[in-house]
Amino acid sequence: MDIDISELSVFRILGKDYNIPFESEKGGTKEKILVYSTMLFAMRGYTAVSMKDIAAEAGIQSASLYYHFPSKGALWREVVGHTEELYRLYHDILREKLLSAESIEELLEILFHEPEKMDNIFTCFAFSLIQSEQFRDEQTWRVYNETFMRYSIDVISASFDRAIRLGFAPQFDTVATAAAILYFVLQQTNITTQKLMGRVVPHDPPEFVKQYHAHLLNLLHASAR
Repeated sequence: MDIDISELSVFRILGKDYNIPFESEKGGTKEKILVYSTMLFAMRGYTAVSMKDIAAEAGIQSASLYYHFPSKGALWREVVGHTEELYRLYHDILREKLLSAESIEELLEILFHEPEKMDNIFTCFAFSLIQSEQFRDEQTWRVYNETFMRYSIDVISASFDRAIRLGFAPQFDTVATAAAILYFVLQQTNITTQKLMGRVVPHDPPEFVKQYHAHLLNLLHASAR
């Protein structure tokens, strides 16, 4: 693996503001397996990664890997489940921040810049993985459809509905706008992941976020006139 993930921990993947534990034994072998397998699956695709590859990258014996996960399928289900939990926890925290907004400008600032706090190596690869492998099996499709799409749109559109009720945003299609923002944010995550892999990307993610943010704000202000 070209990217050094030796210092990554699923206990710190969202930085100081999002220090949420996911496993009972901090820093254990199972956590290491989850980190390395998620990264490898994202970089190479599920079918191109073997249990032997994961054991080698994690620096453990195959017997230790199979002790925690009896099969590649079982490991995949854990990776998908863990990523779903991470994604939901992030949006639960995002919901609280959105509900504190007192202007449409502040609300959009939160929507476009809170993701930067989770925009590190592990989360970029984990979230991109679910998008790229969404049709792999029923579990992955459910996570993509119900959590990555519906749950996120519900959180964002609810914040827009609140803004309209409080009078600091005009009437607009909150669900359609939430869906557009979500697709944009997930696209930026994928582009950042490509950059981490050393691939050429069509534009600079931070600059594109800034432009889209300004464009959406202008549209909302125009509709209020």
